[in-house]
Parts: sequence; structure tokens; C-alpha cells
Amino acid sequence: MTAQALEIKNKILAYVKRNGPLLPVKISKEIGSNTIFAGAILSQLIAEKQILITNGKIGGSPLYYVCGQEAKLEMLHNYMNEKEKKAFSLLKENFVLRDKSLEPWQRVALRELKDFAVMLKVIDDNKSEEIFWKWHLTSDSDAETLIKKVIGYKEKIVEAVPEGEIKKETEIPGITVEDSIEPKIEQKTLAGELTDEKAKEIIKLDIAIDEEERVTGTKKSEKKKEIDFRKFIQNYFSRKDITLIEETIIKKNNEFEYICNVPSGVGKVRFFLKIKNKKKISDNDILLAHSQAQLKRLPLLFLSNGELTKKGREYLNKNHLMFDRI
Repeated sequence: MTAQALEIKNKILAYVKRNGPLLPVKISKEIGSNTIFAGAILSQLIAEKQILITNGKIGGSPLYYVCGQEAKLEMLHNYMNEKEKKAFSLLKENFVLRDKSLEPWQRVALRELKDFAVMLKVIDDNKSEEIFWKWHLTSDSDAETLIKKVIGYKEKIVEAVPEGEIKKETEIPGITVEDSIEPKIEQKTLAGELTDEKAKEIIKLDIAIDEEERVTGTKKSEKKKEIDFRKFIQNYFSRKDITLIEETIIKKNNEFEYICNVPSGVGKVRFFLKIKNKKKISDNDILLAHSQAQLKRLPLLFLSNGELTKKGREYLNKNHLMFDRI
């Protein structure tokens, strides 16, 4: 990096620290350059984790900010749709929300509020999981206390952590603390079809499974079955010539969401894809996915290795939605 570029980089960082969160147009004006050049510098600062970027947008542009400015992100509230505003207020008021206790539209909206809703996973003694949502400014200890009041003291809480780190389960009376190695609950990538980097991720996951087998005693053969489901998805995309734009892992090896370009008679059409590794797909499963697709203003394609229930098929036909088996 040239001395001039380094000077601009430091100027941008200092400006965001003083005035963030900021739109990129304001940053470009500050450095006297165009948004493309400012965007390139900002991308580098984001990669270095010196600056953060919002998922929410104002007029199509995200906000740039630094750690400690999270409380100011509430300015995004004015640019949310009505359902997102209601879910935002509900979470802010209650600090934590139990996913299975929410209405379908609330669950959809919270998944869109990535700047404010932090997903937590709760595991009981039988290793069954459920999802809770935490207000982004609520401390981990406060969230744990509130969740305990909802579910009692016979469960343990696992938080999402950056990919590659070890998750520690919060100790609750009667529960032994264990370490486990898992991918983060949610991750997004911009890619086409299966790349070398994707292949490396699968290899890394396989190595992690070997380690988990040593620590927890879980049989590797059981994990292999889970990995294969994602390979089914990749093979399906390859066969159908589907181009991947964005990927979100909702539940490891069981539930995925994609934004993709799908071939059609008039060229490629952008779709919201919901994919579930589930024996039976109900009308509630499709309703939730349909609501998410409507929020994104995209047509829905639901994929699964399971079968549709009678009500699920009726909902598909009534709303002219697409379903395919992997």
C-alpha cells in the first residue's frame, strides 16, 4: 500500500470512529473521492476487522461503524418494514425470545434483523436443541439468567462464536461442562459452484469431526451422514446449473437458506431457496419459508429429501409455489 493510500485508510478509520455509523457516501465526501475508491478501502478495513458493516440498509447502502457504536444502529429502525419494526420492539422490550413460542412472521422477521437479534442455541440433557434470540446489547450473563427463567435449570446454553473457535457450554447446576467443535450457527458466502475454498472447508470440517469423535466419543460414521446432505445440495445445484449467490446455514447439516440464480426459459431467475433435511415437510415449514421469500421479494423454491404432508401439498398448490426433492 502506498503512503497516500495508507493516509486515506487512516483518515477513514478515524472519521468512522468519530462519527459512525456512517453511509459510504459520507465517507467518500470526507476523503474527497468517489464511492468506489472509498468502498475498496472500507472493504480492506472490514477484512482487517477494524470496521464493521451492517446487514440493514438505508436506501440500499449499509452503515459502517466500529465496536462501541452498536447502540447507534437503532437509526435503521426507521427503514424497516412494519413486521420487522414490531419484531425489533418485541425483542428490545423482552431482551430474549424463545423461537418456538413466536408466531411464524415474528420468526421470519427476527432472522432478518441480523444487526439486533443474536441467535442462541439451547441444548437439554437429551441433546435436543431449540433456538432463543438475544437483543444485541444484552450481556451473555443477563441473557443466560433470563433464559433460565423460561426453561428452568436443567438445560445448558451454547452461544454462536466465530468460525473455527471452540464453543463452551454454559454450566448450569447438574450439568457437566464440555467442549465441542462446531461450525458457527450462521455463515454467509459469496461464491459460484463448489470451489477449492469450499472443498477446503469440507476437509476442515472432517478434521473437526475426527477431533470431536476423540473428545466426545461420537462415531464419525454418524457425522458423515450429516456431511453428505450438504453434498446432495451441491450436486443438485450442479445438475440444475444453479448459481449460488448467498448461503445461510440455519441449523448445521439440517436447514439451509440460499439466494440463487435458477435457469428458466427466459434466462436465469433469482430465487430464495429453503432447504430442509427432514422426513416430513408440513404446511408450517412452507408457510415460514414463503413469508421469508415475500420479505425478500423473491419467488420461493423449497427443496428437501423428505415428503410433503397433505396440508403441505395443499399450501403449495394454493399459493403456486415450487417444491423439489433432492
